[in-house]
Amino acid sequence: MRIDPVIQRELDLLPVPYTIKKSKDHYFAVIDGHKPICIAGNHDKTRWRLTKITISSLKKIRKVLDENAAT
Repeated sequence: MRIDPVIQRELDLLPVPYTIKKSKDHYFAVIDGHKPICIAGNHDKTRWRLTKITISSLKKIRKVLDENAAT
């Protein structure tokens, strides 16, 4: 499993714990109350577009979690 350093940085910024689950040849970050997000695969290369989508999804979840913590 190779997690892009940019994705790992976003995962480290999450205010709640997450688990990593393997499904065939992909790895997903599972956060309670949210859909799983594909964060890595068993291949060497990941297209930048997929990395960008993953980062965007993690930022959206972080924003929702921060809003819920503020209320």
